[in-house]
Amino acid sequence: MSKAKNASVNVQANSNQYAFWLIAASIIAYLGVAPFFKALFNGGVRNNLSAYIFNQPIYAALIFTFLLSLCFGCFLLVRGQLALLRGTAIPLVLVWLLPVTYLITLWASAVSTSQTIHAIVIQCMYAFFFMFAIFLARSDKGSAVLATAIMGVGYVIVIFGFLNWFGTHIYRDAVTLEPGRLRLTSVFQYANAYAAFLIALLLASLYLLIRSHQRIVQIITAAMIVPTFLSLILTFSRASALAFAAGLTFIALVRYRKLLLLMLLAAALILALPQTQGYVERFVDAFTAGDLATQMRIGEYIDSLRLISQYPVFGVGFTGTPSINLYTDVASMYLIMANEIGLVGVGLYLLAMGGVFAYGMASWRHVRNDPQLAAIHLGYHAALLTALVNGVADHYSFRMDFQGSILLFWVVVALALASSRLTLERVSAEAATSG
Repeated sequence: MSKAKNASVNVQANSNQYAFWLIAASIIAYLGVAPFFKALFNGGVRNNLSAYIFNQPIYAALIFTFLLSLCFGCFLLVRGQLALLRGTAIPLVLVWLLPVTYLITLWASAVSTSQTIHAIVIQCMYAFFFMFAIFLARSDKGSAVLATAIMGVGYVIVIFGFLNWFGTHIYRDAVTLEPGRLRLTSVFQYANAYAAFLIALLLASLYLLIRSHQRIVQIITAAMIVPTFLSLILTFSRASALAFAAGLTFIALVRYRKLLLLMLLAAALILALPQTQGYVERFVDAFTAGDLATQMRIGEYIDSLRLISQYPVFGVGFTGTPSINLYTDVASMYLIMANEIGLVGVGLYLLAMGGVFAYGMASWRHVRNDPQLAAIHLGYHAALLTALVNGVADHYSFRMDFQGSILLFWVVVALALASSRLTLERVSAEAATSG
C-alpha cells in the first residue's frame, strides 16, 4: 500500500515539474520573442500594411496565450492540482475584476462593440499571464527563473537599443527624432515606454549587484548597469526619472538610509555640472509649464477631469467618446483609466495595488532579517512602486496600445505578491516545526 502511495506521490511530483517547466519555457520564449515584434504595440488599422505589421503579432500572442491557458487549466483540473493556487485567491479575483469592468463598459457606454470585445480579450491575456507568473513564483526556483528571464531579456533589449543608437540600424524606430534631440526607444515605440521599463530593470540590477553572492551574476550586472542607466538618460523621460528617484527613496527609507546621502550628492552634482544643465532646464520647464509638452499635458488633464465629471461611474469605454468635444487619451495612467473604465475601475485597480503592498508590509517584518529574501522582496516592491509613480504622468502601464509594457507590469505584480507569500509560508513552516 505504501509503495502504491509513494508511486502516486512521485507521479504527482513529476506532473508538477512538467507543468512548471512548460509554463516557464513558454513565458521565457514569449518574453524573448514578443518585444522584438514592436513590443506588441497596437498601431491601429489605417491600411492593410499597418494591420499586418501591428496586429498580426498581437493576434499570435493572443492565440499562444489562450492555448497555454487551456493546457494549464486541463492540468489543474485533470490532475486535481487547484491547490497549487491556494493563497492567491484574492489577487486572482481582483485581477480578473478588471476584464469584468471592461465587460460592464460594453453594456454601459461602449461606442464600438467589436473594439471593446477586443480590449476585453487582451485584458484576459494579461490576467492569464498574471496567473502563470503566480504559479511559477510560488517557489524560490520559479521566482528566480522568472526574474532571471526578465532581466536577461531586458539586457538584450538594452544592447539592441545601443547598437541602433551607435549606427547599426537594425530597427528603424529604435531611435526617434524630436525637435532638437534624438530619443532612444529600442524595441518600444515611444521613449517614455522604454524608460518605464528601464527604471524597473535598473532598480533590480542595482539591488542584485549589492546582494548577490554569485560572482558571475555580479560581473554581468555590473557590466550592464552603466548602459542601462545611459539608456534611461537617452530616453529624456522626466516622469521616469522622477519615478526612479521615488524607487530609490523607497529602498533607502525601508532599509538603506545611507542611500539618501548618495542621492543628495548625485542631485547636487546634477545641479552643478554644466553638462547636465539641459536636463535641469527640462525639469524646470516641467514644473513651471515652460514648454509646449507640459502645457499640452495640463490641457489634457483639464479635459480629462471634464470627461470624468460627465461619465464618472463606468467611463466611456475603449473605443472613443460619444462626443467629438471629448477624448480619452491623456498622459496619466490613472486619468485615462478613469476616462475608460470610470471611477469604479480606478477603485478596483487601487484596491488591488493597495492589497499587494499591504501583503508586502505584513511579510516584511518577518523577512527583514534575512538578507537574501529581503533583497528579493524589497526589489520587487520597489520596481512596482516606480511603475505606479510613473503612471501619474504617463500611461504606458495601462493604455491598450502598449501591450508589452502592460504584460511586464502584471508579471512584476505577480512577483511582488509571490515574494510575500513565500515569506509567510516559510514563517508558518518554521513555526510548525518549532511547535
